[in-house]
Amino acid sequence: MGKYEPINKLFKSKVNSIQKITNSSLEKPLPYADTQTPEVIGSHVKLCANTVYGYQLAYPGDWFTTYNSDDQKCRFFAPYSFVITKLVEDSFAPIEIEVIPPWQWENTVKFYENPNEFYNVLSSQNVEIADKIVKKIETASTGSATIPRGFTKVTYLVLDAKIPLRISYVQLESTDNVNGYKDDLKQIVESLKYF
Repeated sequence: MGKYEPINKLFKSKVNSIQKITNSSLEKPLPYADTQTPEVIGSHVKLCANTVYGYQLAYPGDWFTTYNSDDQKCRFFAPYSFVITKLVEDSFAPIEIEVIPPWQWENTVKFYENPNEFYNVLSSQNVEIADKIVKKIETASTGSATIPRGFTKVTYLVLDAKIPLRISYVQLESTDNVNGYKDDLKQIVESLKYF
């Protein structure tokens, strides 16, 4: 026993030092950027990040998003697969995110708050969602060549000093689950984080 004692002591001291390092790593994980937030993301959602504009969000796990260029990442969402055309003119995905230049913020708010030939404003309210100042505007279509009369549009205007966003749901079909899409839209807005 005497001849193996130094090896056993050495082994025990190595095990103790490894445990101390492991315990301190758990208490203070390194590097700092690898730490996880205490938030739990359910398995029914997917995470998406746009590195060009510096935001991330969660969207329903059975939905799809696609893009042609990096600035289009995490901007279009639908419960079906879709392709983005070269020229994006009309709404083709139920939920869409647009980055608003900060100098256009006031004009954008005025545009969405006031009725026009395409939409009647049903409600406009300031709400606070996850410490963000948000203007929620609900409208109904007046009827045009592309959107039938009475179709719903819900817009959240998210004020941020660097990257204000317009996050909208547009009813595209009479069979759309409008209330379900409104809930999905609200959850997307609630999950929005800037980095």
